[in-house]
Amino acid sequence: MSEILKVEWGTTVLPCGHEVLDPDQSHYCTYLSLRSLERHMEPCAVAGPARTVMHADEQQFITVHLQCELAFAQMQFDLRRAIAAVRSSAYPDAVAALDRIKVWTKLLSRLLGVFHTMHPDDFNAFVLALKPASGAESVNVRKVELLSGLKPDSPFVRFGAHILTYRQTLDRDPEPGDGKPKARWWTEELTQLAREDSLYEVFMATLAHAGLSVAALYERDGTDSQLRRLADSLYGYELAFLAFRRMHVQIARHQLGIRKGTGHTDGVPFLRAIYETARFFPQLTAYKEQKKKEQTAGEGGW
Repeated sequence: MSEILKVEWGTTVLPCGHEVLDPDQSHYCTYLSLRSLERHMEPCAVAGPARTVMHADEQQFITVHLQCELAFAQMQFDLRRAIAAVRSSAYPDAVAALDRIKVWTKLLSRLLGVFHTMHPDDFNAFVLALKPASGAESVNVRKVELLSGLKPDSPFVRFGAHILTYRQTLDRDPEPGDGKPKARWWTEELTQLAREDSLYEVFMATLAHAGLSVAALYERDGTDSQLRRLADSLYGYELAFLAFRRMHVQIARHQLGIRKGTGHTDGVPFLRAIYETARFFPQLTAYKEQKKKEQTAGEGGW
């Protein structure tokens, strides 16, 4: 229970200022730990007391990232629900969980869109002082990626003919010097999570058990309609997450231009390479994209 400010006339005044009859009753502000949440919205120094913001937009910068972290945490919860539902052949339940995940993913894009309200000069008034910290250090987004379908050996970043896997990109030793990692983005927790079955793996295992490939699922009759709807939902989630990655590229281009990004990356080219390469559901996405190309070519013909 939060510290009680004062008690008078048989009622209690909580830290939020609300007067209640029972200090142990369910109450909105204490249930959500709002005072604690508000403190987390303040910039924190590496050591010592919290500091004041360097620029008015830094408060917004922190708030957006905190909301993204909460969204990623909720997505992990729902991804695990979807995985369990696919395992038990409860495909409508899996679709329902994916519908919710897609809403959260679209919300992430809208949250990043808030950064378009910041002028690059204002952004650089504080973000340069935050180096070498990077959003790539977020463990929560990595958990979402692993639970969805990425594995340590999944293609993640392509530069020309050179491809870095997911783990190669994240698991680099911190080194001194410009352009060198100052934090290892891969953690032991991610190693453990990578050993679990992802949503894509349980989906592909379900297809294999039914004797189906992705193409066969879509090209045979409608006896597998629930499974086909699940596949469509997976692809819809992929598209929603790609839209989130695309928004990240757009924001970086707006704020950074050709300057290097946070951490040790080269900024926009790095984010664009992830957007173009990383896929949660590669076989499903490849099939869908090929069908789109064929349809487009057919519409453009005689």
